[in-house]
Amino acid sequence: MVSIGGVGTGFNRNVAAALKRQLDTLRTPKPPVPGLRSKTVAWVRPELRAEVDYRARTRDGDLRPAACQLQGAAG
Repeated sequence: MVSIGGVGTGFNRNVAAALKRQLDTLRTPKPPVPGLRSKTVAWVRPELRAEVDYRARTRDGDLRPAACQLQGAAG
């Protein structure tokens, strides 16, 4: 897994609360990808999708400005 930046818009309190409820139902004790380890991560089954729109990439390859369009989350 490789991070290419964060999403800074597309969420509000209602969407975040709905997403949290959905993620809570998907919790699992083990990481969905073998070999990942962390004591500070709450693992979830990878069943949700989000589309991320962006206009450019930085020189480091990160997305900019990134906006989230959740699929299946109430909001």
